[in-house]
Amino acid sequence: MKDTVIMFQRTRLQRNQWFVVGIIAALTLFTLVTLGERSVAADEFSMFWAAEKPVHTILKLYFSPYENNPAGTSLLQHAWGSAFGFSDESLRMLALVFALGVVVYIWKLTNLYAANLSANIRLAIFCLAATTPVVWMGANFARYQSLVMLLGLAALYYYSLWYKAQEDGQSSWRNLILYAVLTGATFYFHYLSAAVFALCAGLHYLSTLRRRSQAQIGIWVASQAMIIVLILPIVITILTTYSQMDLGASPLAATNIKKPLAAVLFFGATVFGLMNGFVVAPWTLWVVLPMFLMIGILSVIAFRTKWIARNRFGLFFVAFPLVFMSLVVVRMYPPLQFYLIPSIQRVGFVAPLFWIIAGMGIVKIGNRRLRIVAVSIILLCNCYAIASWNLNVVATQHTPPIREVRDFMRSHVQDASRLTVAHPFGYRYGMESVGSATAGSSTAVDRYLPTSNALFWVETDLTKEYTLDSCLRFVAAAQTPEFVIVQRNRYHINSDHLAEVLQHSGYTLQAEQPLQRQTAFDVWFKSQMLKLPITGFKEDAAPQPYLYTVRYFRKQ
Repeated sequence: MKDTVIMFQRTRLQRNQWFVVGIIAALTLFTLVTLGERSVAADEFSMFWAAEKPVHTILKLYFSPYENNPAGTSLLQHAWGSAFGFSDESLRMLALVFALGVVVYIWKLTNLYAANLSANIRLAIFCLAATTPVVWMGANFARYQSLVMLLGLAALYYYSLWYKAQEDGQSSWRNLILYAVLTGATFYFHYLSAAVFALCAGLHYLSTLRRRSQAQIGIWVASQAMIIVLILPIVITILTTYSQMDLGASPLAATNIKKPLAAVLFFGATVFGLMNGFVVAPWTLWVVLPMFLMIGILSVIAFRTKWIARNRFGLFFVAFPLVFMSLVVVRMYPPLQFYLIPSIQRVGFVAPLFWIIAGMGIVKIGNRRLRIVAVSIILLCNCYAIASWNLNVVATQHTPPIREVRDFMRSHVQDASRLTVAHPFGYRYGMESVGSATAGSSTAVDRYLPTSNALFWVETDLTKEYTLDSCLRFVAAAQTPEFVIVQRNRYHINSDHLAEVLQHSGYTLQAEQPLQRQTAFDVWFKSQMLKLPITGFKEDAAPQPYLYTVRYFRKQ
């Protein structure tokens, strides 16, 4: 009888493990089938463009004032693309590989921090942390998200092992070296993520100095010196080349709300990001409502977990980054300009670690059915957030419809070599010109659109309004029989002027198509935002059925 019970328990554990495997497999499959859903966005512009270039071109770009990211991601994508191709899907497949590596270290951290809990509880905690939307949204990018998350969590794991060994009076040189090497390596893929992690780990250890011997402190100082040596090229680059970069706020930002209030709002968006990943689209708001209550309860319970509380991991690796990143984002980016994009995706180790810690609170829920309900609600909310991101190409305002524009042109343009494309697809730090008269480097746009006469046309109205005369000079200089105008509907005065000049110059409108439809709830939500007394925010929040419009003109 006893043997039968033991066998039954083992079978039940194996079934639970298969359930976990099933969840990860389903998320992986869903990510695979949706790899082609999105166009490039944000920093991905330059990395996507640079990946297929020669190594010397990549280094020249990333060690110049035109780019504020390190070269590591593009170099890695270059190696991967040389073997498997440089398409969106191929490069995002690389990101998915890193996401699966992230899941491995989430499992390791779960078993380390929750070692004293039952196997079933550990599996439940792992499910919560492994389905963090940030993990799987990172797999939908051809940039640094997944890789930096993997390096950060791996570094945190080896730091935790080394720290635990010191607490037990043992030495663990291997884990200390791995922590230092991984921390240093992260700087070659994303400065901010690496800096925040290094700062968190450093402050965490400093907070425990009273319990340390001189020998232990010396070992820790040696590890910090090792990190500095590893990142010395990065330090020199930042102090020289990158010091020339202009990170100033745009004119619109100067009219926005005061920075203290912006910091509070960004903090709220960052906490929102813990629950909902990178999705800040309002139609996912209902998912957050049950999460607010559950996270509050679980956090209060979990942060009192003996090992976590005693060693202050939750304070320095979760709470501190939330506050710090809110302040950094307000300093680096125009307040509210980016729709309260949460900064949590920039420090990827935070969200999975938070769910591991918060998940420990489940064991304090005495009723088994309530535990199951709590876990089920969080899993469903996580999966909904992942699905809404992967399937929705307008999850952020900085995902331009360049794929849709390419398909539109293939359907209507007669001769791409005699075409001018006037488009607003640009990004900051000199990434905004493709065959343009303005200074800067090429972007990912030339991977999608014809480049013979594809001219960048500033139409965001954040700088100035272009007159009809300047538009006329633009058309006369282009001298092409076909024109495509891609209009960002929020700021369309310049594209309207250009269209007017084209019609006066003998061009006729042949086709027009709106792109990136907004949901009815999104339009309603933005109309409510217009009622808020926030200076400089109302025009940006104006509700609109579509974000973009593309028009095709041909000269008769």
